[in-house]
Amino acid sequence: MLTTCANPNCREAFRYLRDGKLFRLQTEVKGSSSETSNPEYFWLCARCAETMSLRLAEDRQVVVVDAAVTHPTAAAEFDFVPLDRRGGLLLGCLRIVRAPIPRALSLPRRRAAYAS
Repeated sequence: MLTTCANPNCREAFRYLRDGKLFRLQTEVKGSSSETSNPEYFWLCARCAETMSLRLAEDRQVVVVDAAVTHPTAAAEFDFVPLDRRGGLLLGCLRIVRAPIPRALSLPRRRAAYAS
């Protein structure tokens, strides 16, 4: 369960998927294997995600790194962007897409929908 930012120097509490970046670490499944993977999730708060990202270290642990060298240029086109592969593990960044709120809703109901 996500509770705080993955940056060990930040203790920002996790509240909403729309704030920051969500990362998924899973066992890499090859071919048409029916194996299932129990993914592990990591989250960087919005402030940390501006300058940091996550990668897999040599020991297969997830570590915080400088974002300038980690983001693929086409990241906005995909819902899952693979960032790193190591020792049968795949670390990627998930893009959370929110459905637009219909303008037909009253202003208080639109605000309530965005707050959730």
